[in-house]
Amino acid sequence: MTTKEPQAKNLSQKIAELDTAVDWFYSEDFSLSEAIERYEEAAKLAKDIETDLKTLKNKIAVIEKDFSED
Repeated sequence: MTTKEPQAKNLSQKIAELDTAVDWFYSEDFSLSEAIERYEEAAKLAKDIETDLKTLKNKIAVIEKDFSED
């Protein structure tokens, strides 16, 4: 039996997940007892998104440099 590794989420999926996490804080389902755990999860997700954006920014800078050297 083979086990599949979970696929990495793309940037759009991470942003959508963060939006959902933030919406929870404004919903009727909000619970103070869950807030810290959910905040920590959202903060980790935000950090992952920031890392992805920095990577994309670096790739764009490399492409721009390649095109400007013509």
